[in-house]
Amino acid sequence: MPRGSDKQVGDANGQSPTLDPAPTPVPWGVLDAIAALVAALVVIVVAGGAAVELLGRISSALVEPLALIVSLLLLGASVLLYVRLRYPAAVTRLFGSRRPNLRDCVLGVGGGVAAVVVITLGLGSLLELTARLFGGDLPTVQQDFRRLAEDAGSAPLLLFSAAVCAPLGEELFFRGLLYQGLQRRWGTRVGILVSALVFALSHAQQGSLLANAVVVGVILPLGLFLAWIFQRRQSLLVPILVHGTYNLIQVVLLIAGPDGQSGV
Repeated sequence: MPRGSDKQVGDANGQSPTLDPAPTPVPWGVLDAIAALVAALVVIVVAGGAAVELLGRISSALVEPLALIVSLLLLGASVLLYVRLRYPAAVTRLFGSRRPNLRDCVLGVGGGVAAVVVITLGLGSLLELTARLFGGDLPTVQQDFRRLAEDAGSAPLLLFSAAVCAPLGEELFFRGLLYQGLQRRWGTRVGILVSALVFALSHAQQGSLLANAVVVGVILPLGLFLAWIFQRRQSLLVPILVHGTYNLIQVVLLIAGPDGQSGV
Protein backbone atom coordinates (compact mmCIF):
# COMPACT_ATOMS: atom_id res chain seq x y z
CA MET A 1 0.00 0.00 0.00
CA PRO A 2 1.28 3.53 -0.69
CA ARG A 3 2.75 5.52 2.13
CA GLY A 4 2.19 9.14 3.16
CA SER A 5 -1.58 9.18 3.82
CA ASP A 6 -3.53 8.32 6.95
CA LYS A 7 -6.99 8.54 5.41
CA GLN A 8 -8.78 5.25 4.95
CA VAL A 9 -11.54 4.56 2.48
CA GLY A 10 -13.61 1.44 1.78
CA ASP A 11 -14.96 0.29 -1.52
CA ALA A 12 -18.60 -0.05 -2.48
CA ASN A 13 -18.57 -3.81 -1.86
CA GLY A 14 -17.72 -3.48 1.80
CA GLN A 15 -14.21 -4.84 1.45
CA SER A 16 -11.38 -3.89 3.74
CA PRO A 17 -10.51 -0.19 3.62
CA THR A 18 -7.39 0.88 1.79
CA LEU A 19 -5.19 3.92 2.13
CA ASP A 20 -5.62 6.80 -0.29
CA PRO A 21 -2.62 7.07 -2.60
CA ALA A 22 -0.11 9.75 -1.68
CA PRO A 23 0.00 12.71 -4.09
CA THR A 24 2.57 12.38 -6.82
CA PRO A 25 5.71 14.48 -6.23
CA VAL A 26 5.92 17.87 -7.92
CA PRO A 27 8.31 18.06 -10.88
CA TRP A 28 10.28 21.05 -9.64
CA GLY A 29 13.10 21.21 -7.12
CA VAL A 30 15.03 23.67 -4.98
CA LEU A 31 16.99 25.07 -7.93
CA ASP A 32 13.69 25.97 -9.56
CA ALA A 33 12.67 27.87 -6.43
CA ILE A 34 15.97 29.79 -6.50
CA ALA A 35 15.60 30.54 -10.21
CA ALA A 36 12.01 31.71 -9.74
CA LEU A 37 13.05 33.96 -6.85
CA VAL A 38 15.85 35.54 -8.89
CA ALA A 39 13.43 36.11 -11.76
CA ALA A 40 10.91 37.61 -9.34
CA LEU A 41 13.50 40.01 -7.92
CA VAL A 42 14.41 41.18 -11.43
CA VAL A 43 10.75 41.72 -12.28
CA ILE A 44 10.14 43.55 -9.00
CA VAL A 45 13.12 45.87 -9.51
CA VAL A 46 12.32 46.66 -13.15
CA ALA A 47 8.54 46.49 -13.53
CA GLY A 48 7.75 47.14 -9.88
CA GLY A 49 10.01 50.17 -9.73
CA ALA A 50 8.39 51.68 -12.82
CA ALA A 51 4.89 51.03 -11.49
CA VAL A 52 5.66 52.54 -8.09
CA GLU A 53 7.25 55.60 -9.67
CA LEU A 54 4.14 56.14 -11.76
CA LEU A 55 1.82 55.67 -8.79
CA GLY A 56 4.04 57.89 -6.66
CA ARG A 57 3.28 60.82 -8.94
CA ILE A 58 -0.32 60.54 -7.85
CA SER A 59 0.49 60.52 -4.12
CA SER A 60 4.04 60.49 -2.79
CA ALA A 61 2.77 59.62 0.69
CA LEU A 62 1.51 56.27 -0.57
CA VAL A 63 4.71 55.18 -2.31
CA GLU A 64 5.80 52.75 0.44
CA PRO A 65 2.52 50.83 0.89
CA LEU A 66 2.01 50.75 -2.88
CA ALA A 67 5.56 49.44 -3.36
CA LEU A 68 4.83 46.68 -0.86
CA ILE A 69 1.62 45.70 -2.63
CA VAL A 70 3.23 45.69 -6.08
CA SER A 71 6.23 43.67 -4.87
CA LEU A 72 4.10 40.97 -3.25
CA LEU A 73 1.79 40.64 -6.24
CA LEU A 74 4.75 40.45 -8.62
CA LEU A 75 6.31 37.74 -6.45
CA GLY A 76 3.22 35.57 -6.78
CA ALA A 77 2.84 36.33 -10.48
CA SER A 78 6.49 35.49 -11.13
CA VAL A 79 6.15 32.11 -9.40
CA LEU A 80 3.05 31.29 -11.43
CA LEU A 81 4.67 32.37 -14.69
CA TYR A 82 7.87 30.46 -14.00
CA VAL A 83 6.08 27.19 -13.29
CA ARG A 84 3.67 27.79 -16.19
CA LEU A 85 6.59 28.13 -18.60
CA ARG A 86 8.83 25.45 -17.08
CA TYR A 87 6.24 22.83 -16.05
CA PRO A 88 2.99 23.77 -17.82
CA ALA A 89 1.21 20.53 -16.94
CA ALA A 90 1.92 20.94 -13.21
CA VAL A 91 1.12 24.60 -12.57
CA THR A 92 -2.00 23.71 -10.56
CA ARG A 93 0.17 21.71 -8.14
CA LEU A 94 1.37 25.02 -6.72
CA PHE A 95 -2.04 25.13 -5.03
CA GLY A 96 -1.87 21.58 -3.68
CA SER A 97 -2.98 18.16 -4.82
CA ARG A 98 -6.72 18.54 -4.18
CA ARG A 99 -9.52 21.08 -4.38
CA PRO A 100 -10.30 23.05 -1.21
CA ASN A 101 -13.58 22.69 0.63
CA LEU A 102 -15.52 24.50 3.35
CA ARG A 103 -13.58 22.73 6.10
CA ASP A 104 -10.36 24.16 4.67
CA CYS A 105 -11.81 27.67 4.96
CA VAL A 106 -12.81 27.12 8.58
CA LEU A 107 -9.44 25.60 9.44
CA GLY A 108 -7.63 28.45 7.72
CA VAL A 109 -9.40 31.25 9.57
CA GLY A 110 -9.40 29.36 12.86
CA GLY A 111 -5.73 28.51 12.44
CA GLY A 112 -4.90 32.16 11.91
CA VAL A 113 -6.67 33.17 15.12
CA ALA A 114 -4.95 30.34 17.00
CA ALA A 115 -1.58 31.42 15.61
CA VAL A 116 -2.08 34.93 16.98
CA VAL A 117 -2.98 33.58 20.41
CA VAL A 118 -0.17 31.04 20.62
CA ILE A 119 2.63 32.79 18.74
CA THR A 120 2.08 36.50 19.27
CA LEU A 121 0.42 36.55 22.67
CA GLY A 122 2.00 33.39 24.07
CA LEU A 123 5.51 33.39 22.63
CA GLY A 124 5.68 37.18 22.45
CA SER A 125 4.78 37.49 26.12
CA LEU A 126 7.33 34.82 27.02
CA LEU A 127 10.07 36.66 25.12
CA GLU A 128 9.16 39.93 26.80
CA LEU A 129 9.15 38.32 30.26
CA THR A 130 12.53 36.71 29.59
CA ALA A 131 13.99 40.05 28.50
CA ARG A 132 12.75 41.76 31.65
CA LEU A 133 14.18 39.01 33.85
CA PHE A 134 17.57 39.86 32.40
CA GLY A 135 17.04 43.55 33.05
CA GLY A 136 16.16 44.67 29.54
CA ASP A 137 13.29 45.25 27.15
CA LEU A 138 12.47 43.73 23.81
CA PRO A 139 13.48 46.00 20.95
CA THR A 140 10.78 47.55 18.81
CA VAL A 141 10.63 45.58 15.57
CA GLN A 142 8.95 45.96 12.18
CA GLN A 143 9.50 49.72 12.28
CA ASP A 144 8.26 50.28 8.73
CA PHE A 145 4.95 48.56 9.44
CA ARG A 146 4.52 50.49 12.67
CA ARG A 147 5.16 53.82 10.98
CA LEU A 148 2.71 53.04 8.18
CA ALA A 149 0.11 51.86 10.70
CA GLU A 150 0.21 55.26 12.37
CA ASP A 151 -0.59 57.00 9.06
CA ALA A 152 -4.35 57.14 8.50
CA GLY A 153 -3.85 57.37 4.73
CA SER A 154 -1.58 54.33 4.56
CA ALA A 155 -3.51 52.10 6.96
CA PRO A 156 -6.08 50.75 4.43
CA LEU A 157 -3.33 49.88 1.95
CA LEU A 158 -1.33 48.29 4.75
CA LEU A 159 -4.32 46.13 5.66
CA PHE A 160 -4.77 45.09 2.03
CA SER A 161 -1.10 44.24 1.56
CA ALA A 162 -0.86 42.27 4.81
CA ALA A 163 -4.16 40.40 4.64
CA VAL A 164 -4.37 39.74 0.89
CA CYS A 165 -1.16 40.41 -1.06
CA ALA A 166 1.34 38.92 1.40
CA PRO A 167 -0.55 35.63 1.87
CA LEU A 168 -0.99 35.19 -1.88
CA GLY A 169 2.55 36.07 -2.96
CA GLU A 170 4.42 34.52 -0.05
CA GLU A 171 2.42 31.29 0.14
CA LEU A 172 2.83 30.67 -3.58
CA PHE A 173 6.59 30.93 -3.17
CA PHE A 174 7.37 29.58 0.30
CA ARG A 175 4.82 26.77 0.51
CA GLY A 176 3.67 26.16 -3.06
CA LEU A 177 7.09 26.27 -4.71
CA LEU A 178 9.90 26.12 -2.12
CA TYR A 179 8.40 23.71 0.41
CA GLN A 180 7.18 21.25 -2.19
CA GLY A 181 10.54 21.36 -3.96
CA LEU A 182 12.35 20.68 -0.68
CA GLN A 183 9.89 17.98 0.30
CA ARG A 184 10.37 16.20 -3.00
CA ARG A 185 14.15 16.01 -2.50
CA TRP A 186 14.65 15.70 1.28
CA GLY A 187 11.29 14.72 2.72
CA THR A 188 8.56 16.36 4.74
CA ARG A 189 10.44 17.20 7.94
CA VAL A 190 13.38 18.84 6.21
CA GLY A 191 11.02 20.62 3.84
CA ILE A 192 8.96 22.07 6.68
CA LEU A 193 11.99 23.14 8.70
CA VAL A 194 14.04 24.68 5.89
CA SER A 195 11.13 26.47 4.21
CA ALA A 196 10.05 27.89 7.57
CA LEU A 197 13.58 29.07 8.33
CA VAL A 198 13.91 30.79 4.94
CA PHE A 199 10.46 32.33 5.47
CA ALA A 200 11.48 33.69 8.88
CA LEU A 201 14.83 35.04 7.68
CA SER A 202 13.12 36.83 4.79
CA HIS A 203 11.31 39.00 7.34
CA ALA A 204 14.52 40.29 8.94
CA GLN A 205 15.07 43.99 8.40
CA GLN A 206 17.76 46.56 8.96
CA GLY A 207 18.26 46.92 12.68
CA SER A 208 19.98 45.39 15.65
CA LEU A 209 20.84 41.71 15.83
CA LEU A 210 18.50 41.33 18.81
CA ALA A 211 15.58 42.91 16.93
CA ASN A 212 16.06 40.54 14.01
CA ALA A 213 16.42 37.60 16.39
CA VAL A 214 13.03 38.51 17.86
CA VAL A 215 11.49 38.68 14.38
CA VAL A 216 12.91 35.29 13.39
CA GLY A 217 11.93 33.80 16.75
CA VAL A 218 8.30 34.83 16.27
CA ILE A 219 7.98 34.18 12.53
CA LEU A 220 9.71 30.77 12.55
CA PRO A 221 6.88 28.99 14.45
CA LEU A 222 4.38 30.57 12.05
CA GLY A 223 6.36 29.26 9.08
CA LEU A 224 6.49 25.79 10.61
CA PHE A 225 2.74 25.84 11.15
CA LEU A 226 2.00 27.09 7.63
CA ALA A 227 4.12 24.37 6.01
CA TRP A 228 2.72 21.68 8.31
CA ILE A 229 -0.90 22.56 7.66
CA PHE A 230 -0.26 22.74 3.91
CA GLN A 231 1.24 19.26 4.00
CA ARG A 232 -1.64 18.05 6.15
CA ARG A 233 -4.46 19.49 4.05
CA GLN A 234 -2.80 19.46 0.60
CA SER A 235 -4.51 22.73 -0.32
CA LEU A 236 -2.70 26.06 -0.48
CA LEU A 237 -5.92 27.85 0.44
CA VAL A 238 -5.47 26.76 4.06
CA PRO A 239 -2.07 28.42 4.69
CA ILE A 240 -3.21 31.43 2.65
CA LEU A 241 -6.18 31.90 5.01
CA VAL A 242 -4.06 31.22 8.10
CA HIS A 243 -1.49 33.75 6.92
CA GLY A 244 -4.10 36.33 5.93
CA THR A 245 -6.03 36.05 9.19
CA TYR A 246 -2.84 36.22 11.24
CA ASN A 247 -1.62 39.31 9.39
CA LEU A 248 -5.02 41.00 9.50
CA ILE A 249 -5.23 40.70 13.28
CA GLN A 250 -1.63 41.86 13.67
CA VAL A 251 -2.15 44.98 11.57
CA VAL A 252 -5.41 45.81 13.34
CA LEU A 253 -3.54 45.58 16.64
CA LEU A 254 -0.82 47.87 15.27
CA ILE A 255 -3.37 50.42 14.07
CA ALA A 256 -5.21 50.28 17.38
CA GLY A 257 -2.05 50.77 19.40
CA PRO A 258 1.28 50.67 17.54
CA ASP A 259 3.31 51.39 20.64
CA GLY A 260 1.81 48.50 22.55
CA GLN A 261 3.04 45.68 20.36
CA SER A 262 6.41 44.03 20.78
CA GLY A 263 5.87 41.30 18.22
CA VAL A 264 5.33 41.43 14.48
